[in-house]
Amino acid sequence: MWRKKQASNGDSETGNPPAPTETIYGACLCVVSQNALLGHGRVRWAERGEPKNPADTGWVVFSDLDTDDYIADTATLVLAE
Repeated sequence: MWRKKQASNGDSETGNPPAPTETIYGACLCVVSQNALLGHGRVRWAERGEPKNPADTGWVVFSDLDTDDYIADTATLVLAE
C-alpha cells in the first residue's frame, strides 16, 4: 500500500536540504545519475536488470554526460522513486 509523506522545510542548523515535495512509501526505486536527475544532461540510457529486492525495479538511468569515470563514483548515483 502506498502512503504519501508531508514535505519538511529542511534543517537549517545541520544544512540538510528540504525533503522532496512528496514521498510515496511502497513505491519502487531505481538508480539514477545525478546528471539525469537534476537535468544537467538528457536521459540517454535506461537499462533494466534483475531487481535486487522487492523495492527495486531494476531500472538504472544515465544521462548523455555520464562517463565511465563519473558513474564509477557511486556518490554520483541516487535512488529515486
